[in-house]
Amino acid sequence: MLPNILTTEDTVRIKNKLSALNRSIFDIGNDVDKTLDSIFSHEEKAGFKDFFSEQNLKITSTENIKLGIAKLLEEIENTPTAVLTLAYVPSTHSVRRISSFIAERTNQPTILEINTNPKILGGALIEYQGKFADYSLSAAKK
Repeated sequence: MLPNILTTEDTVRIKNKLSALNRSIFDIGNDVDKTLDSIFSHEEKAGFKDFFSEQNLKITSTENIKLGIAKLLEEIENTPTAVLTLAYVPSTHSVRRISSFIAERTNQPTILEINTNPKILGGALIEYQGKFADYSLSAAKK
């Protein structure tokens, strides 16, 4: 999966970009890099190319690009989601740290659905694969 897909918002953004790529696939011609540059950030483009390389797909034909897009969308859909409720809106750095922490504990990439609720005061509520844990300060206060 692309390394910069950490949250449900990221999945929506990347899916929209993959849809744009899919629509422009027949206009690409010989200039795949220029088309990718017009749709993806530098980091996203590198991740996209790495994904294709891992799948043994060359970005040289419309059929390979379509197949790669389909595989990437399938991988995104099959990645588990952890629902995380925080008292604040986390920074990008915090999201990366939380994502790494969860991936290390679950041995797989996980997409974060981040919600905010100032009533929990601090800490976090975590729901993952049917399990719920309350690590909030409001729970500790009780």
